[in-house]
Amino acid sequence: MYKIAILGCENTHANSFLRQIYKKGRHTDIEVIGIYSDEEEPCRKLHEEFGVPVMERYDELVGKVDGIMVTARHGANHYKYAKPYLSSGIPMFIDKPVTVNGEEAVAFMREAQKNGVRICGSSCGKFLHGVVTLAEKVKSGEVGVVHGGNICAPIEVDSPYGGFYFYSPHLVQMMITIFGGDVLEVSAVQQGRDVGIIAKYRDYPITGSYVSAGGHFAATLYTESGIYTEPCELRSYAVSRLNFNPDMTFDEYSECINGFLADHCNIKRFMATGLLVSAVANFCLGILGFASSALPTMAVFMMFAIMWGINGWSQSMGAPPAIIGLSRWYPLSKRGTFYGFFSLSHNLGEWLSFLFVGILVSVAGWQWGFIGSSIAGALGVIVIVFFLHDNPQSKGLPAVEEMAHEKTSADEAEESTGALQKLVLKTPAVWILAGASAFMYIARYAINGWGVLFLQEQKGFSLTEATTIISVNALLGIFGTVLSGWVSDKLFRSDRYVPAFIFGAMNSVALALFLFGGNSWAVNITAMVLFGISIGVLICFLGGLMAVDIVPRKATGAALGVVGMASYVAAGIQDVVSGWLIDGNSTLVETLDEATGQMVQATQYDFTPAAIFWVVASVISFLLPVLNWKKMKNNQ
Repeated sequence: MYKIAILGCENTHANSFLRQIYKKGRHTDIEVIGIYSDEEEPCRKLHEEFGVPVMERYDELVGKVDGIMVTARHGANHYKYAKPYLSSGIPMFIDKPVTVNGEEAVAFMREAQKNGVRICGSSCGKFLHGVVTLAEKVKSGEVGVVHGGNICAPIEVDSPYGGFYFYSPHLVQMMITIFGGDVLEVSAVQQGRDVGIIAKYRDYPITGSYVSAGGHFAATLYTESGIYTEPCELRSYAVSRLNFNPDMTFDEYSECINGFLADHCNIKRFMATGLLVSAVANFCLGILGFASSALPTMAVFMMFAIMWGINGWSQSMGAPPAIIGLSRWYPLSKRGTFYGFFSLSHNLGEWLSFLFVGILVSVAGWQWGFIGSSIAGALGVIVIVFFLHDNPQSKGLPAVEEMAHEKTSADEAEESTGALQKLVLKTPAVWILAGASAFMYIARYAINGWGVLFLQEQKGFSLTEATTIISVNALLGIFGTVLSGWVSDKLFRSDRYVPAFIFGAMNSVALALFLFGGNSWAVNITAMVLFGISIGVLICFLGGLMAVDIVPRKATGAALGVVGMASYVAAGIQDVVSGWLIDGNSTLVETLDEATGQMVQATQYDFTPAAIFWVVASVISFLLPVLNWKKMKNNQ
């Protein structure tokens, strides 16, 4: 067992290292036998969370440890903490910067060399994607003769933790990685709270820009072939306070509009057209991905956004005609059963996406994910053209009401489709169900969108493990959707309210178990099994069937459009609110990259506020129909 001490625990880096060792269990041969900080509170919190002993003095474990990690936030304390241990000859990890004093840094290195001490620094600048990309272009000669470059990084000249030196190692590390360390001369100038430097190489100068206000990590390369610029994002996952999803934005409104249109259209042609447009849009996105390196970044962004928007609109032309088709072809007594079979397409599609599209992307690249989806869409168009029919009358059969001997009021039969659609908009029960579906979609898309990251960050699962666990939800949803309609038709005589309440409560319990339960596979798999089954039922009931039950057949698309619009608006709001809650409770930390053995900078997330938001939404989704049950029954 390798025994170490962590000195300077007021930095979040200490928490990150301990999490790697104890919560994620990736370094079982390491034991932290002591932690120290000049501040009492950080040590107390780490002791409570990880159970590690707290040292009274930073030098009390001299001769008792095999290595130390100095993670003090202020560089002025690094040499002080490390000095008593230098004579032991043990290896040391020193957080950036090594010191904030030149003379002290020289003394530090000389003593370390004298005692054969191996020292590892911590700047992650050399591992940033943009830096690696530009360095490879310089090394390979791909860009030709280099004439210069610029490195940009944030700075806090007034930082109480060493001022300029607190962040400055990052820029230096980025510059050395790209252009090398053979610098002949360095000069610097300070303008207000910003700092500019010039590093002279033998054949060209490199400028560095330390920006205090809203500074970002970026690198630019000037060559005979042109200018190469790379963003150097530090975050490991794209969490943004404004999590823009064009597909969701267009779906919010297009499903509502297309629902109203579908009531007036031939559903066969309507659905086939939408799927064909989606297939073409996906194919264009894939080709755009292959060509992106040769096109201006802004042009790629605009074309991608346009194609993505078209994709979202065209995909919303699928559900309304499908539901209208079920209404036109099947009697009320069997509608739930067949609706359940239809609804499994949501979960089946998600499962196939996780499985096959994920494999395709990992093997061939993300561009092929779009192209593969395009091929699947084209096959779907063929199926629709040959097997889907508008209504029984199109095949020479009587209307379903006549075949099933269902009673239809004379007023309903004589009313135009447009008039019945207006009636739908005036029906309170439809809007109540739309609200219930909206809250259900918040919980659904929270797991689909954030579940993998949650399992990685909060419970220590790998990407593969987390994806596997979340995919169980989509797979079991297939069972839930098929089960839902049959159960309501056979056991509850087409009454959806009781099973909606039962499975809604199950959904909330499963979600709470997933978010606040333990880290074991059993707990999380169980949670996803229950969540998948219940969400499958709720997608069927709240997502459309209950609304379709209470409106005339001619206005089925309108009812579905209202519910769909509310659902996707809520899903879009969920993305923004969840991103804001998660991002607002995140901390930028430096952690150990196991593959390289180097320190990298990453974001540590606290999901607690977002988790509460998701559970509350789930509870409201099944309580809302119950609280308005009588009103809904009166509208049936």
